[in-house]
Amino acid sequence: MQKLFIFLCLSFYSLVLCGQQEVAGLSPLVQIETHAGDKINGLLLRQDDTHIVLQTSMGEMKIGKINIAKLDYIRDNIELSGEYSGSHYLLSQSAFGLRKGQSYYENVALFFNSYTYGVSDNFSITGGVELVPLLFFGQLPGLFVTPKVHFPFEKGAGSLSTSILSYTIDGDSFTAGVLQGALTFGSHEKNVTIGAGFGYDFQSGFETSIVPITISGMARISDRLSFISENVIVATGDDSVAILSAGLRIFSRSKNNFLTVALFRPTVDTGPLLVLPLFSGTVAIK
Repeated sequence: MQKLFIFLCLSFYSLVLCGQQEVAGLSPLVQIETHAGDKINGLLLRQDDTHIVLQTSMGEMKIGKINIAKLDYIRDNIELSGEYSGSHYLLSQSAFGLRKGQSYYENVALFFNSYTYGVSDNFSITGGVELVPLLFFGQLPGLFVTPKVHFPFEKGAGSLSTSILSYTIDGDSFTAGVLQGALTFGSHEKNVTIGAGFGYDFQSGFETSIVPITISGMARISDRLSFISENVIVATGDDSVAILSAGLRIFSRSKNNFLTVALFRPTVDTGPLLVLPLFSGTVAIK
């Protein structure tokens, strides 16, 4: 398992290095309107907490965020914002977050429904319902919530989040979760995320023998497609289990909506199936 972890780290590190060599055609085209009323079009090269750098017809232009009244993402006259896709992979999240007021609905494998909202530029929250207990066992559905604090830096972001899942089965309630920190390197369209944390439940507290480690990445390969991979290693005492995955994210033409299709492979026995399918759909609300 240690060799597998090293291999994945090197693979995704290579992915991000390639991603730093931005292809102009894949950079988001944006229009900035300043408080003075000027409108500036250009390719968004990079940004930090205080400035945005555009590639314009007159060369690179650095604009202070304090001077920006409005920023619109445009590609071929189509609204496009990388925050929605860049904030999460298949089931896990990156260290990027939504901006204030942004939100989206997501359905994963039909049974998992969630809504994510940007409370501020540095805090977002996801809440949802898991329908397997209700549909197959006649029990109350599982509920989950994930608050996330995220802080961007020049070439990535850091975050601290906790995912809490609550079930009620035969009248008995059980609530557990994962506290996790993550670092994402790259841009919203090309990045790699490494995260680690601890499992816990509300009855016995933190379980330090359960350590989830995530290594995930995405890379925009065309205007309509991104490659995406999410890999989870759960260390439990002397044993560990990994789930490896790879897939494509397919973007709509009209909005920030996308469909993700992937194949994943647990290291535990899956019988005659070498890989298992996973799909999700995301609809940007604002």
